[in-house]
Amino acid sequence: MRRDSTSVAEDMLLSPAKGDDLRNAVVDRAPSETRSAGSDITPCAHALFQQPWWLDAVAPGSWDAAEVVKDGEIVGRLPFVRKRRFGLTILSQPELTPHLGPWIKPGTGKVHTQLEREHEILRGLIGALPKHDIFVQNFNHSITNCLQFYWHGFTQYTNYTYIIEDLSDHDKIWAGFRKTVRAHIRKAEREVIVRPIEDVETFIALNDMVYERQGISAAYSADMVRRIDAACSARGVRRIFLAEDADGTPHAALYLVWDSESAHSLMSGSDPRLRGSGAISLLRWEALKYAGQVTRRYDFGGSMLQPVESFFRAFGARQVPYAKLKRGLTLKGQLALLAHDLRELRNHRVA
Repeated sequence: MRRDSTSVAEDMLLSPAKGDDLRNAVVDRAPSETRSAGSDITPCAHALFQQPWWLDAVAPGSWDAAEVVKDGEIVGRLPFVRKRRFGLTILSQPELTPHLGPWIKPGTGKVHTQLEREHEILRGLIGALPKHDIFVQNFNHSITNCLQFYWHGFTQYTNYTYIIEDLSDHDKIWAGFRKTVRAHIRKAEREVIVRPIEDVETFIALNDMVYERQGISAAYSADMVRRIDAACSARGVRRIFLAEDADGTPHAALYLVWDSESAHSLMSGSDPRLRGSGAISLLRWEALKYAGQVTRRYDFGGSMLQPVESFFRAFGARQVPYAKLKRGLTLKGQLALLAHDLRELRNHRVA
């Protein structure tokens, strides 16, 4: 059954280089060894989603990380979550985690030297992965060299996220909005007030309404949201925006997280009876303005759904490709991936 486009959009809110011999540097370590002593933070990460504290919140006890170590220093790291489904071991990423993928310590030298180094580190990370049937992950958009994965039998897909790179000029951002977005925001400003809240339960209630309206269950639990909130709140890297009317009735809410590089609109929710107020668009605008105070860019998140893409594009966000990697390492893993891909293709055609 085809749903209204606006409803969908709002609801989903080699040989190593000379002097840099890594051939014997591969080490597979437990995640605790990735951290600084007494810390749950690692410098070996592209974003907060690869941080040990984040993974502890979204996948307690079920995540690990392959590593490449040279001279006692981590030069490559690939976190993953180990899942068991229908007798299969799957290495993937947790819910509410847009991407993982490899981190490689930046190198120096000529272009070909750096690429050779990347190849060697990536080959080491692939070799350090534990025994599994299926690997599937979204990589951070900064990872552009996936050749080693291709050469090792992975299939690469191109997906897209949507990013506003410069948050410093609000007038420029506003001018980049589609006219309808600006109209929705102006309408919402007459009907609701946006304010930050600390009560995650209010957010959870609005977020649940999204799935209740569609008659489906969320892929994540309320307890996971609470763990994320506790971890992010303790580190001062989250803000919950609530839109409510003059009577104090909540219309919608948005959950923003960030690190030093980017802010991410992780989740949102709205009361289906009050969706005509345009509160979701206003929340995005307020989140964009706030994000400019704490980080460099705003990542709307990735989606291959046409109405969601249109919704993000309407905010003037730039389309940025990122890689999704899959591999069936065993025959039963390959068959399971084939069945999954055929099911997705059929569902796409039906939609």
